[in-house]
Amino acid sequence: MYGWAGTILRVNLSNKEITEEPLDEALALKYVGGRGLNSYYLYHEVKPGIDPLGSDNKIFFGVGPACGTILPSNQRWTITTKSPQTGIIGDANCGGKFGVGLKYAGYDMLIVEGVSEAPVYLLVDSKGVEIRDASHLWGKTTSETENLIRKDLNDADVDIAVIGTAGENLVRFASVISDRRAAGRSGCGAVMGSKNLKAVAARGERSVRVANVKELHKLSQQVYTNWIANEKGLHAMRDRGPGVESYQVYQEQLGIYPTFNYKYGVYDKYDDIHVDKLQTFWVRPKSCFSCPVACNHMFVVEEGPYKGSYGEGMMTPGTHYTGLIGVNDLGFMFHLSRLSDEYGLDEDEFGCLISWLMECQEQSILTPDDLEGLELKWGDKEKTLEVFYLTINQSGIGNILSQGAKKASDILGKGSGKYVMHSKGMCFDTRDPRGSKGWGLGYAVGSRGADHCRHIMPDFMTGRSPKMSWLDTEFDDFKLDRFEEKGKAKFYKWFEDVRVMQHSLEFCIFAFESKDLVWSQFMAEMFNAVTGHNIDAQEVLTLGERVTNLDRAFNVREGLSRKDDSLPDRMLHEPMPDGPSRGQVVNLDLMIDEYYENRGWDIATGYPRRDTLERLGLKDVADDLEELGRLA
Repeated sequence: MYGWAGTILRVNLSNKEITEEPLDEALALKYVGGRGLNSYYLYHEVKPGIDPLGSDNKIFFGVGPACGTILPSNQRWTITTKSPQTGIIGDANCGGKFGVGLKYAGYDMLIVEGVSEAPVYLLVDSKGVEIRDASHLWGKTTSETENLIRKDLNDADVDIAVIGTAGENLVRFASVISDRRAAGRSGCGAVMGSKNLKAVAARGERSVRVANVKELHKLSQQVYTNWIANEKGLHAMRDRGPGVESYQVYQEQLGIYPTFNYKYGVYDKYDDIHVDKLQTFWVRPKSCFSCPVACNHMFVVEEGPYKGSYGEGMMTPGTHYTGLIGVNDLGFMFHLSRLSDEYGLDEDEFGCLISWLMECQEQSILTPDDLEGLELKWGDKEKTLEVFYLTINQSGIGNILSQGAKKASDILGKGSGKYVMHSKGMCFDTRDPRGSKGWGLGYAVGSRGADHCRHIMPDFMTGRSPKMSWLDTEFDDFKLDRFEEKGKAKFYKWFEDVRVMQHSLEFCIFAFESKDLVWSQFMAEMFNAVTGHNIDAQEVLTLGERVTNLDRAFNVREGLSRKDDSLPDRMLHEPMPDGPSRGQVVNLDLMIDEYYENRGWDIATGYPRRDTLERLGLKDVADDLEELGRLA
């Protein structure tokens, strides 16, 4: 096989059995790899209704056929499981080098099942696979664990994915950390913790065979050439990072910057956290494996009460640990971000958790008596740190808060659930959707919950755009006004389908933003050069449809329906009070009707139709849903 390693590694931690099985090439062609192949195995191997933190759940680490080749930024990997935070499909994507280590070890996927009696870590090596004792690693931070494993193996370059204290203690929104980068969402770290799996270390000496080296080189050069031509964009990524320009500067300018638990769209102290001040903390840019962009940044806090904090990988700077909770101290933001990585906690979820608590106390909905004496006010940095440690250690009120904001609100009650900014149990991770309607649709229908990575559509443009060669021709005259709702679903669906291919090939979405190439066609050419197959742009979009429908079927099987594709009352009925998006709410029903129609799902229930599933080669899935009474 070209591109694919051709082997799946399966490790059962209960009986210590390690087996290899061949990757079915027909299946690989249908689902590609990474996220796509992970979703296939999750649907077929994880039964509905199981406890996400029980022994029946499984973890799938997947890489794509492009991973480890000369294609720029081809190093990413996806971890997939049933989410303990939401109870539906849970996955997270990460950069760094771990994906390449797994591929060079000779595997397209690692499947972990069962539960170890004692803490262990896995060594996945091209020379052999071992289950190793991790008792000396339990309780260590992520960086301490990485250093100790490298010392154990006498290998400074081994690639590692690891959990921290939050994962060990089964905090339901615990992340997985690799090379100081986070596979942050869905609580995958808690599932590793439930299996007593502290880490996976991967290394190998095997190569990746590609079908057409000359063509692959040409395509790689096109990516490089387009970045060189886009000098402004390249410098923005290197100097500021991918999150700053789009997630911070634009959000403030457009009035969609998450502020005080998404009550407002502008931050009155924004000047204190502006990008110019943010950059004073950067030490230097850093690349993931085989990436020419270097959008990752190492940072150091050099003065103030948080002096000495350091780290990297700030993807959405200033959002969840500043405006959202009313803090204008960048030193604190970097410090708390570093702690999130060290202890393995999803900072997007924790920021929303804190802001929810602050608003509930401001509104006298939850009092200190409800929270075991905890009193929180906007901007309280020290109390925020106190809640952080209570949460990761599940101490006191942290036992409830470690469930995540939605589950915590269900337990605490008193109407507090109204103020959790979430969809399907996962909190918002970036902009306020009242001024960005396409992102509102994405938050609502995203298969793993409120999420922007499933689409990342350019919803901030206004007016009618000129011809956009990077889109399919049917969108050449599409109205991109961020306030527009009619017709937005079809545009959103295109991006959602394209992102599936990117997450299945496993190359970085930030390293491929060329406006001079038709994205779907270019990805087809990438796939063909690597694997030797001959797909076209339409087949790229069909893959996106197939995986999206499979994810939907998994969720429907768990009980999800249209009622769950929702947004908080604030987004639907409370007009934005100020700023450039003043007066806006989200007309969600209009967009969801159009989205379901474009997806081939039933408008009333949100269930997929049989003809849709069978067109995508998912007849067995249609049969499953019909048996459950959940087929449209």
